[in-house]
Amino acid sequence: MDHKEYENPELIKQKARINRLVSRICAGIAVVLFGIEFVVISNELVSNESSLLADIVFAYIFPMVSIFFGAALLFTYLSRSAMSRYRKITADRMIEQYPSVYNENIGRHTQEPVSNLNFDGGIRVSTFCTYEVFEKFYHFSLLKSKYHDTLKSFIAIGMPVLILFLFMFSLSEIATFLTILFILCVYSYFKLPRQTYNAQMNMLYGSREFVFGNDEISIVSITPGYSFNSSHKYDNLYKIYETKDFIYVYITKYSAHIVRRADIFGRENELIQLLSSRLGNRYVKCV
Repeated sequence: MDHKEYENPELIKQKARINRLVSRICAGIAVVLFGIEFVVISNELVSNESSLLADIVFAYIFPMVSIFFGAALLFTYLSRSAMSRYRKITADRMIEQYPSVYNENIGRHTQEPVSNLNFDGGIRVSTFCTYEVFEKFYHFSLLKSKYHDTLKSFIAIGMPVLILFLFMFSLSEIATFLTILFILCVYSYFKLPRQTYNAQMNMLYGSREFVFGNDEISIVSITPGYSFNSSHKYDNLYKIYETKDFIYVYITKYSAHIVRRADIFGRENELIQLLSSRLGNRYVKCV
C-alpha cells in the first residue's frame, strides 16, 4: 500500500499527540508515586523502624511505579514512531514538489543546485534539515562551547556523583537544588528538541543552499512552510562553530544555520580555511 496515497498525515500527527499526552500522564503518575515512595523510605531509614505504610509501599507502590513508567516509555515510542511516519510522508511530498532537493536513490542530498544563487566562484553547499540534524544542533546550543562534549559528559556523570556525595555528607539543601537543576537539564536535553521541532517543523524541515563567497554567505531556504533568501557579511556574523559532523553558522547569538559537513563534497578543507581566515577568533573549533 502506498502510504502517500492512503495515509492522512494530519491524522498520524494527531495520534502522535495523543500518545505523547498519555505518555506524559503516565510519567507524571509514576513521578508522584516515586515521590511518595521516596518520602516513606526516607522516614523509615531515619526512624529505623518498620511500619505498615512501608510494607504497602514495597508491596504496591513500587510495582505501580514500574508499570506507569513502562507505559510512559511505550506511548513515547508509539508517538515517535507516528511522527517518523509523518515526517516520511512530508518528505516524500516535498521530494515530489522539489525533485532537485533530494536524491532518494542514494539516500542523501545531491550537488544539484536548488536555486539560482549567484555562484561567482564561491563554495556551494546544498544541505537538508531533518529532526535528527536539528536534535544535535539543539543539544549543542544548550552549552555552545568549545568544550561541549566535555561539559556534556560532566553533567551526565559528574552531577549525579556530586549529588550523591552531598546527600552522604548531609548537605541536603544543596543536593536538592542540584537535583532539581539536573532534572531540568535532562528534560531540556531529551524533551525540548522534539517539542521545538514539532512546533516549527514547517520552518525547519527542508532544504538549505549556501554559497560561501569571499566576503559574504548567501543562503536560500526551501521548506513546506515558506522560502527565503538572505545574505550575511562575515564581519556581521556572531560566531561559527565547527564540530565533528556540522558547521553551525550563528548569525546572532541565538539564531544559526546548520551545514552538514558530509554535504560539502570534497571542498571541506577549503571551506574551513576560508571561514577561519575571515572570522579569526570568532571561528571556534570544538574539541
